[in-house]
Amino acid sequence: MVLNSKRTFNKEKTMEQRLPKWERLVTFLLGTFCVTWALLALSDQINISYDRGSVVVNGNYITDPQQPTKTEIAKLRQELDCLARNIYWEARSESTQGKIAVAQVTMNRVEHEKFPNSVCEVVYQGPTYQTWKDEQHPIRNRCQFSWYCDGLSDNIPPVNISIFKECYDIAKKVLLQEVRLPKLQRAVYYHADYVNPGWKNKKVAKIGRHIFYSDS
Repeated sequence: MVLNSKRTFNKEKTMEQRLPKWERLVTFLLGTFCVTWALLALSDQINISYDRGSVVVNGNYITDPQQPTKTEIAKLRQELDCLARNIYWEARSESTQGKIAVAQVTMNRVEHEKFPNSVCEVVYQGPTYQTWKDEQHPIRNRCQFSWYCDGLSDNIPPVNISIFKECYDIAKKVLLQEVRLPKLQRAVYYHADYVNPGWKNKKVAKIGRHIFYSDS
């Protein structure tokens, strides 16, 4: 499990709430459009090509014996988005090193036998229930990463799109360029420093407000 800070929202009446209903609707639609456009723009910045047995991503060579298919490229973009969202919701107020640390724990779990073997499955890991529409929904407050099933919106607020872009850039470095912090090679768990879950695992580092642990 990852124990992290709970997202809080100001309960006071905002300017938007004092606007007429139709103006609030227009504001919401414009904000949604801006965020969607920005996320698509970030995805389009990933330039993937093939050259003499290697995948070239934004000018960086990644050894691969076969040419990637469109499906594989689409999966890569999806995994970048999953990783960036996890960095954002878990560590958006942390330093660059703190953001890399959360991303590295995510990647360590992908490679660990106790966790799923893809980025998105690791990020969204947790028990689910089936609705009457045959849809699977996460059980509240039971996910590995708490932001995914805390009952709050997971949409990126328009005001924070620049922070999400920073998280996306870090996701590319960790996923594509294999940027790592040496002291977190075995870290697969962490929690915020203001809680004490009483874990027996070995503590390996403290970075920002997070304390990291290995599997043993």
